[in-house]
Amino acid sequence: MAKRKETTRDVLAEHDKFIDSLVEKLDRRVRILTTKAVARTTADLADELKRTNGQIDPVAHNQQVMRRMDRLFMKNLNDLGYRETLKAFTEEFPGNVPLFERTFEAVNRQLKNPLPDPGFGAEDQRFFDSKAISAGKLMHLETDRVAKLAAEQTLVSVGAMPFKQLLERLSATFGKVPTHIEGLAVTTLTTHYRAINDRAYQKIEEEQGEPLRFVYFGPRDKVNRPFCRKILNSNRPRTREEVNALDPSPSPLRPVFTAAGGFNCRHVWIVAGDKEGGGTPQSGAEARARIKAIGKDTDRSIAKVNGQIKRLEDSTADLWEQAYPVTPEARASARASGVLPDLERKVAEASDKLASLHREVNRLRGRTTQRVRDEVLFTVDPAELKHTVPRVKNRATFAQAADDFARLIGRGKLDGQEFSWNVRSRRRAHYSRNAIFMGSRDPKRTVVHELGHWYEERVPGALTKAVEFWTGRTGGEAFERLRDITGNRAYAVKELTKKDKFTHPYMGKVYPQGKSTGLRNTEVVSMGLEHMYAEPVAFAAADPDYFDFIFGLIRGL
Repeated sequence: MAKRKETTRDVLAEHDKFIDSLVEKLDRRVRILTTKAVARTTADLADELKRTNGQIDPVAHNQQVMRRMDRLFMKNLNDLGYRETLKAFTEEFPGNVPLFERTFEAVNRQLKNPLPDPGFGAEDQRFFDSKAISAGKLMHLETDRVAKLAAEQTLVSVGAMPFKQLLERLSATFGKVPTHIEGLAVTTLTTHYRAINDRAYQKIEEEQGEPLRFVYFGPRDKVNRPFCRKILNSNRPRTREEVNALDPSPSPLRPVFTAAGGFNCRHVWIVAGDKEGGGTPQSGAEARARIKAIGKDTDRSIAKVNGQIKRLEDSTADLWEQAYPVTPEARASARASGVLPDLERKVAEASDKLASLHREVNRLRGRTTQRVRDEVLFTVDPAELKHTVPRVKNRATFAQAADDFARLIGRGKLDGQEFSWNVRSRRRAHYSRNAIFMGSRDPKRTVVHELGHWYEERVPGALTKAVEFWTGRTGGEAFERLRDITGNRAYAVKELTKKDKFTHPYMGKVYPQGKSTGLRNTEVVSMGLEHMYAEPVAFAAADPDYFDFIFGLIRGL
């Protein structure tokens, strides 16, 4: 079997490990040096400060000594080898170059017309080295700034302070140095990588005589700052000029192409290819194959967790029977024995562990779904939709869902068209006349579903294709009531469907009385987009025919 070619995501994940390794090594060393420097500084102060009964005398001499405290600390830190430690750290920065070159190769595989090799020469290497040297100087200056701040804070109340309290305060304030340096180390290392990235693409732009377009790449999680989250959610390709015109406030760092979101940010701008992960799928079958490969990675992890769940359930089965016996006599006997509290405690612990394992399964599935969206389904050029999300409690969820829908369908279908929101606390979601009517707690998949109705109605030919697909799948079947098939009495008597082999009978529901097709609307597009968005792995596996239809519809295949 041929070895899978590494993707942009693969290389940048390795780059994260490279950063973590260097920063962890630096952090350990800086913490040791800081502890020793604080000890030496307190010994120096003990020799120089005048004290009476353990109290620092409020005299001019002591004030002068304390004003030199930051310089004492920095001298001790440097004598212990701090400058050499920073130099050794920055000497590892050239490791960014081969990682960039591998990223460049992965990005190039996405492009119909690959970019020329930037061909780094001696001048480029000198530029990269100068950036690394500047990073070391910056970290030393930051350490000096933190030391001065610590001295100023201590100086305010040093008069008549017990010497022991001074030592505690020095340890706390100077002890902040490693934390500051750790964050700055990440920032300087990633900025160095972005400088290589910037240098390479500037050379290519000069050679080709036209600007490239870039997308924002990196982790999408709860710790993303607002700027990064906003760019990732509406990740349309931008030129370098457009990137640098963005406002990353509150970060003061500029330009945005090399500073990204600012301090401690790990995102990077990469050339916009057809698709991250190996080019845009050219068919539903290709998309399904890639989704299946991604799903296999998760299946192995989920199988391990499910194994833990099974073993825990088997090992605690007897506990449940003992703690919660069925018959009244058995319950009375358990209470009388005095062992019931211990049994109930063990059952509660097992229940908590089981709940934690089930959450882990859901987390793994959610991570896989997001990876499928990012690598297979989402386009790099989202549709430009017009809408204003109302100021409701679930606003962020609704906004994210609309952005995801735009990335799912891509540019060219609904650009410039507008829909409105109508949100109420309790209602069944539905669509009508360019408006989506939502319950205030509806999830993202429901928003995508209702926007699927908008797509079917507004995109020329979408309804006709949906009806043709539905007719081909359900031909010869009789209509049935949804409430009878599902047992859900919330469905109205008039809601009819043809269940076919759909994974949910609602997929076969239609709305009669159309003029040209005999049907006004269907659930084919809305349910298909919802399941492609929310459950892509299961949808592609369970109903490949339906998946391929929806994929072809939104990609114009």
